[in-house]
This record gives sequence, structure tokens and C-alpha cells, in this order.
Amino acid sequence: MFLNLLLIACGLDSNTSATPVNIPTPLPGFKGNIQIGAMFDLTTAPIYEAREYAAGVIGYITYLNSTGGAGGYWIDMRVVDYAGKAPVAIEQYQKLVNEGVLAFISWNHSDTLALSSQINDGKTPLFSASYRDELTRDTKKSPYNFMITPSYSDQMQMTVEFTRIYHPESIRRLGIANLLVDNEFGRYPLQAGRNYAAANNIFWYHEGLLNPVIDLRNIDYEVTRLKSAKPDWTIIQAEVPLAATAISAIRRVGVVGKFIGMPTAGGPDFLAAISSNAAENYYVGVTLPYPTDESNGMTVLKKWWREHQTNVSNSRLPEYTPSTQPDMRYIQGWATAMVLLEGTRRALVANPAKGQGINGDDIKAGLETLNNYDAEQLLPPLTFTAGNHKGSQMRFYKVEGGKWRVVERNISLAEMAKRGYAITPTPVPVTLTPRPR
Repeated sequence: MFLNLLLIACGLDSNTSATPVNIPTPLPGFKGNIQIGAMFDLTTAPIYEAREYAAGVIGYITYLNSTGGAGGYWIDMRVVDYAGKAPVAIEQYQKLVNEGVLAFISWNHSDTLALSSQINDGKTPLFSASYRDELTRDTKKSPYNFMITPSYSDQMQMTVEFTRIYHPESIRRLGIANLLVDNEFGRYPLQAGRNYAAANNIFWYHEGLLNPVIDLRNIDYEVTRLKSAKPDWTIIQAEVPLAATAISAIRRVGVVGKFIGMPTAGGPDFLAAISSNAAENYYVGVTLPYPTDESNGMTVLKKWWREHQTNVSNSRLPEYTPSTQPDMRYIQGWATAMVLLEGTRRALVANPAKGQGINGDDIKAGLETLNNYDAEQLLPPLTFTAGNHKGSQMRFYKVEGGKWRVVERNISLAEMAKRGYAITPTPVPVTLTPRPR
């Protein structure tokens, strides 16, 4: 969980103000410094998620510096806790740009949206943990915004298409229901799902709102309504605790059909929060790997995590408890930093005469050369161009025998749409009875 990695290695404490600090100066042998900025909300809720993400970002950059940096250059990480205040993020962004920071990593939609109005002037590429569609929809209007996954709207469309591919009765029109958490996060991709269903002759006919405080009476009410609707598939758009509670209620009541979660509605924490019987045959679409996945990138990440994780908690965070494996937000932060620094490395290789004099446009150009880059298999293959600054592929998992099993690895919406109905009904033999004479 690396709380101390974030608070100690970066010189931050629990009372951090919006003051940038440096990771230590480079060791002898580096060609120079490249300054990268990070805007994290380490003060307001949800503190735990933000700190895990920040720890992942800083964990990767510390690891990269320990192995020679980016193209031989030390990455000087400038960290700001903007405390959930967008004006602070803007003020500190301007300060850091004036001090030579070339690119940024941000946290949620509030700071990313605020910074998006600044980065065009500052010409600094920016990666966020927010994947709202408008951030990368038009690369001419937002030429410096990047994201390592498909947008939330894309994720919903791909989830709907997955249900179409795995519709058990392709001769009958597919019917979809949606259970979503009753807040902006839950509602944001809803219209994208409705529109995609309508365009593909899918019957999107039932929606239920889950109370974010996990009111069991609310969940039981919505599950009872869902049982009456009898959908072929139900999409769950919620965080893990609410998704696990909803699926448990669905199994208890005996709702028919199949069930699939959006990326936040699965993972190791989901299996820990639900009985194995209730979880069985539950699907989820994901944009990042699980810590149980085997890959070169995950091996490196987990080794670094084990060697640097400690069991020191923080009295201001009573909910913090050390884990036995990296958190999903940690993996997200690590992968985000990895992609940005690969673009930076390519900028340095392409501009040897500039060295540490490269600029944000050089890094942007370096990022736009990424072609099927998979971050050592931590991400589905990622391709950036001048006209596309977001991921295009997802993975799909299913719970079998109490474990997550990959059923679709690294597939795009376009690839899924070409497949149509992958499962067709088994023909029923017809027995002809002779006509009586």
C-alpha cells in the first residue's frame, strides 16, 4: 500500500500543504534531470484511493530512477497535494510550469478539468485517473490530454457489445438491464449505453439506482424489480462493496440471466467481499490487470512493492490497513507513470541534441509514436496518434471456481462488433411423424 513510500520518500506528511517537493537529487552518472509534475488530492475523501494511486505513480518513478531513469535522465518528480481545491491545482500548475515541469499526472475529474484549461497554454501533456469522454474526444481542442484506457463511455459501449457477443439466444432480441450507483459516477456512462443499445437493436429496458450508502432495503427493492424484469444480462456500475452486495442479493432472490460489472465492480476485493457461490459465473470488463495476473510488468511491480512496502499506518487514516498485494489504484498509478515516461524516453531518443532541453511538445510527439505499447503487459496494447489519445481495448474476466479467469484478452469495440453473435443456439432435431393413411 506504500503509504510511507508516498509520505516519507517524497517528503510529505499528513499535514502537507500545496507545496511542491522534490524526489532526491540525481546520483552521479545521469545525463541530467527531467521534471514531471503530479497533482494529487491527499487530503479530502476518498483519501485511501488517492494515496494508493499516488504511491503507484511515485513507486514507478522511483523504480525507474533506480534502473537508470528515462534514457539516462533522472526523473525529478514534483508532487503537489491540491487538497481537492481546483484553484490550488491551477496556481501550482502555473508555478511548476514556470520552474520547468514538462508534463503532469493528475487525479480526478475536478483537477483534470481545471488543468485542461491551462495545459494548452503551457503545452504540457497530462494523464489523469479520470477517464471522462470529453477529455480526449477532440484532440484538436485538447491536444495535450491523454488517458491509458478507453473512456468511461467507451467502456460502457464495450460492455454492452460483450453481452451481445455472449447472448445465449442469438435468434431472440437481447434484453439488458442496468443497476448503477446513484451518483455522478454511476450515471455518467449511462447515456452511452442507451445510445449504443438503440443503435444495435438491443432492448435496454430496465434501470435501477443503488443507494451509495448501501441501504439494504434499497438494494432489495431494486433486486426485486430486476427479478420481475427478467433481463438476459444485467450491467453493474458501482464500486466493489456495493457491487458485491447487489450480486449477493441477486443470487439470494434468484434473478435470472447473466451479470457483468464495469471495471470498478470487480477485482480481488470483490472476491473477498462476497461468498464464492454468489460470485461464481459473474463477469467483469477491466482496463487494468489484476495483481494475480502473470506478466513481466506485474512481476516487476510486485517485486518492487514487496521490497518497499511496510506495515506503518497513519493515525489520521484509521481505515488504512496494509494489504498482502498491490491495490488496483496502485497498479493504475504505476501504469500511468510508465506510459508517460515511455513517451518521455522516446522524446529524449528522438532529440539527442536537446537533452534535458526537450519540451512538452517533444513528449507529446514521443507519446504519439506509441504503437501497440503494452507497458510490459500491464495494459492492453496502447496506440496513440495525433487523432487518438486514449486506449481502445479491454479485457473481460469471469469468476470460475472462486478465481478470476480471462475470457477475452485485449479486444477493441471494433473487433467485438465484427464478431456479432459468437454463440448460436444448438439446433433441435425434428422428428417427422408419418401421416396417417
